[in-house]
Amino acid sequence: MNILYKLSADGGRMSLRVLVAFRYMLGAAFLCPLAFFLE
Repeated sequence: MNILYKLSADGGRMSLRVLVAFRYMLGAAFLCPLAFFLE
C-alpha cells in the first residue's frame, strides 16, 4: 500500500485525499459483510 501511495504522490496523477478515501471505502466494503456474518 505504501508503494501505491509513493507512486501516486510522485506521479501527481491522483490526490492523496482521494487515495485515502478509496482506501477507507474498500476497507469498509470488506469489513462490513464480514462483521455482519460473524455477528
